[in-house]
Amino acid sequence: AIAGARVLGAPGPSRELRTEAPPRATGDSPFPPALLFAALAASGFAAMTYQVAWTRVLTLSIGSVTYSFPLIVGAFIGGLAVGASVLGRLGDRPSLGAPLLVACQLGIAVVALATIPVLGDLPVRIALLVARHSDSFVALQLAKFAAVFAVVFAPTFLMGGMLPLAARAVAAGGTDDVGAAVGRCYASNTVGTIAGAFVAGFALVPTIGMQETIAVAVAVNAWVGAVLLARSGWLAPMARTALGGAAALGLTAAALGMPDWDRTVLTSAPYLNANLYADGENLTAAEVRRVLSYKADIVYYREDVATTVTVLDDRRRRYLYVGGKLDAVSRDPTQSLLGLLPMLLHPDPERVLVVGLGSSETLGATLRYEAARTVDCVEISPGVVEAAGRFFEVDRPVLRDPRLRLRIGDGRVHMAMTDRTYDVIVSQPGNPWMAGASALFTREYFEQLRSHLAPGGVASIWIQGFGASPESVASLIGTLSSVFEHADLWEGRVLGDYILTAYDAPLRFDVDALAQRMRERSVALAFERASVEDVADLLGYYVAPAGSIRGLDGGDLVNRDDRNFLETRLQRELLLRRERDVYVALSGRRESALPRVAAATSDAARETLAKLGRIERARELARQVREIELRADALGEGGDVVAAAALDREAAALRDHIRELDPKAAILEGS
Repeated sequence: AIAGARVLGAPGPSRELRTEAPPRATGDSPFPPALLFAALAASGFAAMTYQVAWTRVLTLSIGSVTYSFPLIVGAFIGGLAVGASVLGRLGDRPSLGAPLLVACQLGIAVVALATIPVLGDLPVRIALLVARHSDSFVALQLAKFAAVFAVVFAPTFLMGGMLPLAARAVAAGGTDDVGAAVGRCYASNTVGTIAGAFVAGFALVPTIGMQETIAVAVAVNAWVGAVLLARSGWLAPMARTALGGAAALGLTAAALGMPDWDRTVLTSAPYLNANLYADGENLTAAEVRRVLSYKADIVYYREDVATTVTVLDDRRRRYLYVGGKLDAVSRDPTQSLLGLLPMLLHPDPERVLVVGLGSSETLGATLRYEAARTVDCVEISPGVVEAAGRFFEVDRPVLRDPRLRLRIGDGRVHMAMTDRTYDVIVSQPGNPWMAGASALFTREYFEQLRSHLAPGGVASIWIQGFGASPESVASLIGTLSSVFEHADLWEGRVLGDYILTAYDAPLRFDVDALAQRMRERSVALAFERASVEDVADLLGYYVAPAGSIRGLDGGDLVNRDDRNFLETRLQRELLLRRERDVYVALSGRRESALPRVAAATSDAARETLAKLGRIERARELARQVREIELRADALGEGGDVVAAAALDREAAALRDHIRELDPKAAILEGS
């Protein structure tokens, strides 16, 4: 606030840093210095408590992405700077200094109280902004900043006035050392902000939630204002004490009695789903709220230290949302394959590391293998761990398996702190455009994976094509292949999902050995649930060596910790929804898995290869279908309806043939 005030030309507290005391008589301020220092500490505590809680709830609406945090911090600091400038000037008038201090504290409580219902309705407003500005990234960011600034400006404006007003009041008390007095003001406020950041982030939000944390901060400001009013010297002592107490009690009761936010709307991720309200110019707020509330019933909700975790149940499946974004689905075949595939490719996977728990589907897949003796799992969110254990352990208690060592923490920190090596490492972070998760898609992270793989080890990494361009996906794959010379790309069962497997040496697919491992009872059941019938089915998901993807559509840059360009680029691509473009581009680089197969000597192996040939033919036809559809769409938009209809008929005929060869290819293509 001081720095901002000086930029704006305010007579902030630094103006008082001079060798002589200001020419004011002792007793000009009704507040003793100790009270002002305590008020500044409490005010700083409340201010940082607001910032922590506001940031948590605002990112649910505008996205937990890199661009969101500067928007929030910029709006917060902007309000502080303007408040310090304006109120600092007003505080030059002796008659206004003390009243402004009281008004600031009580005013902060009032306007911060008003942010509670506004924040509950913010997802609806952000949805409208996304619908109107989804075609311009810059316009959308400016609109988001305006929305955030509108929410936080009034309280931060008043917060900005506290330090210059209090410093001036201390100086007016007749101190001989103005510089030291102002320094103590600044120190008191700083101590309060440090305490507020720690208590709010690690105690209040995880225990009582974001809304109640804001209510606590409102109460702090209200009672500080009441104490200052009681010592202000206005009115009779009993009257000002009663007035201050009544105001503080009323504001505290109002804050604690606010209706709870609609959690379905709050965690609806409006920044992601512009397609749901594309007609934003014509939608009303009530209609958008109805769209955002379309989801299933919330059966679990927790705001922990790291994020907000929600579980929804539509009576068919359960959905895990982390930070408002869908993170996992019960009985998801791709999540199972992510764990099953590397375990199958390794001949004896005794030591396993899983980075990220999610719904526990992937972890459970690794524990299906009897060869696994120890499985370490690192998950940063306690809420995810609780949700997985309560709502996603369908057929067996994965989290109570004696071979499991579950740790709450950061995956990169775990690998930095341990010298253990693993036969299999599975990495399933969130989307690479999310703040924090992006660090698990850099060259340095992949180097960590390689350094912790035992000789002959296999790593698998979940790649999400959701909201990404072919160029970005190619850069991500290229980043891995810059570390692992030997790596492969596989399709998931859902359009946009991919799996990378990496090794320290060339790997050939021994059909007979793979089939034998797949026959292990619990493993066979897991593959059946993942809709994989046999080895041919599994190899049908093979796309190509990762090295052959590098450079696709110009995506040849390597993503690094100190140049994490994917984090910001993907945020720009987020609303483009180019999953099918990614699918078509990668399908164009598809290679047969047959040359990678070891010599097939048994009849079963030869039959597997024959089936694999049919599957690969179906996948190639699926790619052709998509290309035909794109040409048909272009002709239709150009007005050549007859030619477009002819291409549609050609695509339909190919789809019928695809279903005969491999129904799974038809499902993947969307037919």
